[in-house]
Amino acid sequence: MRKKVFSRVFLCLIGVFFILSAAFPQTKTITGTVHDDKGSVLAGATVTVKGSKISTTTGADGRFSTPLPAGARTLIVSYIGMVDESVDPGKQANLNITLRTSASLLGDVVVIGYGTQKRGDINGAVSSVGSRDIADIPQPSIDQMLQGKVSGVAVTQNSGAPGAAVSVRVRGITTFSGSEPLYVIDGVAIDGNGANNGHQLVSSASPSEQEKSPSVLASLNPNDIESIDVLKDASATAIYGSRGSNGVVIITTKKGKLGQNRINYDGYYGDQTQGKFLKMMNLPQYAAYENTLADEFGLNHRIEFSDPSKLGPGTNWQKAIFRHAHQTSHTIGFSGGANKTDYYVSGGYFQQDGTVIGSDFNRYSFHAAVNSQVKD
Repeated sequence: MRKKVFSRVFLCLIGVFFILSAAFPQTKTITGTVHDDKGSVLAGATVTVKGSKISTTTGADGRFSTPLPAGARTLIVSYIGMVDESVDPGKQANLNITLRTSASLLGDVVVIGYGTQKRGDINGAVSSVGSRDIADIPQPSIDQMLQGKVSGVAVTQNSGAPGAAVSVRVRGITTFSGSEPLYVIDGVAIDGNGANNGHQLVSSASPSEQEKSPSVLASLNPNDIESIDVLKDASATAIYGSRGSNGVVIITTKKGKLGQNRINYDGYYGDQTQGKFLKMMNLPQYAAYENTLADEFGLNHRIEFSDPSKLGPGTNWQKAIFRHAHQTSHTIGFSGGANKTDYYVSGGYFQQDGTVIGSDFNRYSFHAAVNSQVKD
């Protein structure tokens, strides 16, 4: 009898094992190396498992290792300036992947310190962000839109206040003349260290006033931006001298195009709420806590806390200062051109209420650009 029971239990365990194996297939690990079409290894290439959130990057030797869940069949390998490659590992555990140079990307025109060049002709380190890359990002200022968009550029927000300045670091922190890059907006240079605190012309502002002041770049409407080019090395920034030692961010605004008369509208509305609240004691609980501490240290109880049961709930200051906030943006633009003259005119309104009562940011913007060829 015991043998029969044992055999039945054993068979049941085997059945459960096979059921679990079928329900939870094992995940295998895929390794490989990524090269360019010239055979050089690519460090920093991104390898993503299609249909999942699993992503990794290649090391200095171009190698990577990533888990491949059961059911996943495709890896997406991407690198700046290269055509994305879709790879089916199949039964292979070690891959050798080659990425091809993107001819279309190399044909793009990039703004540099001394003019414009085709990307394929540039010998310096220049990264570009087009208007399409930032079109759907609901951020109040351009510097915040650069976050996560440009390699080698670290963008950190100094304050949670609406429209507050952020810190931009191109290839790390420097000490030659501050750490902020130089901003060039349609040929007009703005010192980043002055623009960061909103007091470019008033250097005697107190730290508290600097925290309340918005970023100079926050006065620009992101919908008016055509492209942003980040210059990182000496060859591209030589024209700016020591001012470009921390890198240069060149911002080009939109212009009209000949033969195209257009009316564009861009707008959105959003809600903002505080994501998390800390658990707080009510007033009777706090009074009991104070009395316990007083007993531990041999002190007298505070008179107002002598009987915690007679106290009301008190005030939860988190809920008192935080609120449900709104954010909205509206921009309308007119552009076109004919007979060697083009124009672009836009007006915008941006309003963001902070989740803390008393913090908000409002921007009214107007942008006009007219270009005309008077002579050959």
